[in-house]
This record gives sequence, structure tokens and C-alpha cells, in this order.
Amino acid sequence: TAYAMQPDDLGTRGKGRRIECSVCHHSWYQARDRLFTINEAHELVPAPSHHLERVSSNLAADRPPAYCGELKVYVGNLDFYTSEEDLRNVFAEKGEVGDVNIITDDDGRSRGF
Repeated sequence: TAYAMQPDDLGTRGKGRRIECSVCHHSWYQARDRLFTINEAHELVPAPSHHLERVSSNLAADRPPAYCGELKVYVGNLDFYTSEEDLRNVFAEKGEVGDVNIITDDDGRSRGF
């Protein structure tokens, strides 16, 4: 897990300070010398809203934050243009959806499952 944090976020005094997660309210001590720079080939992006909702729901139900459900469902013969959001919306009509993954080839094109 990565958090977008700048040295200025730690204040001007001491070696660091206590930081709190805005989703699960877990807190930890963040030392200045433990901040890292993300390599140019990578980028830090906000978590999608469905991930934040899943974590909040899990915490409210006393489950681990990363809990994605008790079973996985394999769906085959998908149209190549079906998106993960499309699948999430279809299955959300029946209940809470933990995670959705569409397998892609090396070019990023859906493999249909």
C-alpha cells in the first residue's frame, strides 16, 4: 500500500509524526527517513471508489479490510468490450461485489473471461 505524502506533511519538528488512514482510521508513526520517491515509470493514483466502499463495508462488518468475499465466480464467453465496471454493475444487482478481474492478453485486450 502506498500513500501520497510529502515531507512537509510531517511538520517541521521532530523526526516524524503520527499519520492516520482516511479510510480505515488505522494510524502509524511515519518517520521522515522512511519516505520514498516513486520511480518515474510508476504513478500513484487514487483508489477507485468501489475499493474504498468495500474496505469501509468490511470494517463495519468486523472483517479484514482486504476481504473480497467467500467465493469467486468464473464468467466465460464475455464480449471483448465488456468492462470490469459492467460486470460489477450486473452482479451488484444481486449483492455486494468484492472484486472483479477481466483477464487480458499482452496487448491489454480482453480474453473473454
